[in-house]
Amino acid sequence: MSHLLLLRLLFLTGTICQARLINSEVVKDVSVYLCSHISTYSHANMNFFSYPVQFCVTLRSDKGIREEIKDLQSTTSLQSRVSISWRQLATANSCRLTFKGYQTEYRISPDLGGYETCQTSISRHLFKLSQGMNLGIEHQKRIEFNSTNQDCPILNVPTVYPEYVSCKFTSNEWYQIEWKSTIRYETFRNGEYGTYWANDTQNFIVKMSEEMRRNGSEHVWLKRLLKLESRLEGCDATKLLIRFADDWTYSANSVSLSYRIFEGSTKIHSDHIGTFNVEGWKELNIPLKRIPGDHEICAQVLHRFIHVLGLKFSASESSSLPPLRLFQNRRCT
Repeated sequence: MSHLLLLRLLFLTGTICQARLINSEVVKDVSVYLCSHISTYSHANMNFFSYPVQFCVTLRSDKGIREEIKDLQSTTSLQSRVSISWRQLATANSCRLTFKGYQTEYRISPDLGGYETCQTSISRHLFKLSQGMNLGIEHQKRIEFNSTNQDCPILNVPTVYPEYVSCKFTSNEWYQIEWKSTIRYETFRNGEYGTYWANDTQNFIVKMSEEMRRNGSEHVWLKRLLKLESRLEGCDATKLLIRFADDWTYSANSVSLSYRIFEGSTKIHSDHIGTFNVEGWKELNIPLKRIPGDHEICAQVLHRFIHVLGLKFSASESSSLPPLRLFQNRRCT
């Protein structure tokens, strides 16, 4: 089943008219950076990888302590969880961490030791996982993580050693990072309790490039993978160039194109142009309609490793009608 990369989902249950709705926690920026040079913690039991190149990832959200206090003021109970998972696109193995919500900053390091308050608990947990590995895969049992420090924001880590091994980022490989935020809260109004949920899902396709730091939003990371360029051909057509990043090594990419026209925020026309196989790059001529409004072409990339990516693009402005414009706040739906 395909899902839009830029799609965010909001699910609510309960009687929404009786309480202020709480918005889900959303990622604003993902930063990938080299952290081999960063001094390690002094805790003797931490197991740091000895490889020369190590990568760390930081996800920054729109909610912190201030937002949590504000949300608590309108609820009788509130529980927030953030699940972050990642996997190399060429493999099915993934690593997953679960955090307490409202952290603003969520850090991932090679040995899961991105938080000093979690060092001791994670160190002991990894030791237990390694002991289980010595017994052989067929005898391994899942070991649940138990933090001994209430200030540790990490709630769950891999429960078997092979999952922990997949947590390490490999240089020059593409990864899919998935963010899932869940906020469950209750309210009491007019003598009745109401239960509500606010959920958010986001995906980022990133490459572990040996640059000191790369960061950006969903849209910025997507533009590093897929590039769309256009040139108007008179008033009736535009020439479109679809091009993947030079270091994107996966083949059999299918790109689905749709053409829409907006008048303000209202969609007044929509056509599915077609689905095309793109090996590296492809050039197309797209006919345009002489209808006043904002004209937009949306590309969705269907890949066996990636569900669906969504992207819009703009053409160079000219006096010819109609111009194509970029709308980053619109999705390919």
